[in-house]
Amino acid sequence: MISQYKLRSLYYALALLVNMFVTGYMLINDDNMNDVGTQRVFLVRSIFCVVWVICAFWYIKDIYIIPYATRENGFRLSLLRWLITFCICTCMAITITHAGSIKELISTCTIFVCPCFALMGSYDYARLYGEKQETVWFLIATMLVCVFAYFKIYNLYNVLGEQGHFAVAYYPLYFLPVVLVCDKKWVRYAIIAIVSIVIFTSIKRGGLLALFMGVSAFIVIHQYIKQEKSLFIFRTVMILLVALVLGYIGIVYFGDALLERMLNTEDTTGSGRTEIWKSLYTNLRHQSIYKWVVGNGHLTTMRDSYRNLSAHNDFLEVAYNYGGINIFLYLGFFFSLIAYTLRAIKQRSKYAPHLAMSVSIYFILSMLSIIILSHTFTLSLINTALLIGWNEYESHK
Repeated sequence: MISQYKLRSLYYALALLVNMFVTGYMLINDDNMNDVGTQRVFLVRSIFCVVWVICAFWYIKDIYIIPYATRENGFRLSLLRWLITFCICTCMAITITHAGSIKELISTCTIFVCPCFALMGSYDYARLYGEKQETVWFLIATMLVCVFAYFKIYNLYNVLGEQGHFAVAYYPLYFLPVVLVCDKKWVRYAIIAIVSIVIFTSIKRGGLLALFMGVSAFIVIHQYIKQEKSLFIFRTVMILLVALVLGYIGIVYFGDALLERMLNTEDTTGSGRTEIWKSLYTNLRHQSIYKWVVGNGHLTTMRDSYRNLSAHNDFLEVAYNYGGINIFLYLGFFFSLIAYTLRAIKQRSKYAPHLAMSVSIYFILSMLSIIILSHTFTLSLINTALLIGWNEYESHK
């Protein structure tokens, strides 16, 4: 008879495989799955959600039922409960303000349901069975699918002579912290090089900042844990030299476009983030108490903001769309993630540098783009949950 370990391992591998195919399908077809009313999107989201619900089944049964286990594991008590409560309340806010069909409502709610179950299933598997290189290689494969999709879109826009929106360039960044767990050094260096090439060629300022802050956090925390000051200085100098070389290559290859993109934030070739933030903040100041509580409705930022774009900021997006209760819960989730990372650093966990990189990338991209309403939210939580689960496994060995 097949053991529970083999059953869990096989099913989690299946879940990661489905995750890879869904991610590849969405990106290669240049589809961000925002068109919730279509049959195709409804079907893909439903299948994806069911897969992760089944994966999380082993954890759901005791998440609130076993008091001792809940007290023993601070992660269950804080971070996960913040996330679950946030997802439930957000779905309630969406339901209250929803004006479309039932199918559209279900499809929209899966945006928040999928990440929740994906985090539970990934964390529970990782904390029970520890670090598995097979899992890391699955995630490396998914990251390479994202890289392939990026260059496919990049080449398409070059052929058409158009300026594309290369938000897909952010996708490999979410995998970077966990794939650096790979036990092969040459693979780790190759991954860093590939992600750097993607970010530099996309000329995404938020991506460049997230990559720099993530790698910096990883190095600083790694050296803090290892206490290798001389090696820290050497690596820091080498990284600065590599950054200068990549910057020089970028300027030579892209010419004035790179510098213009870096310096431009306000005119038509920039993102207009500050104007978007100002318009939404003004609306927030003048709205009713009811809307302050339950929000204005799903994706209303794209209706009410400057140039009819999303908020380009997760915290503002949640506050405007889903109200004050949900931004409080989302901030609780975010700060509990930071608290867990700081605790791992204090304990000098071997996964602390990876967690620090993950939180840095998540924070930067949350401030400058939209994570929570896209597939990247699920990808980010899967990777973060694995790191936390592996850390729990190591600390209880």
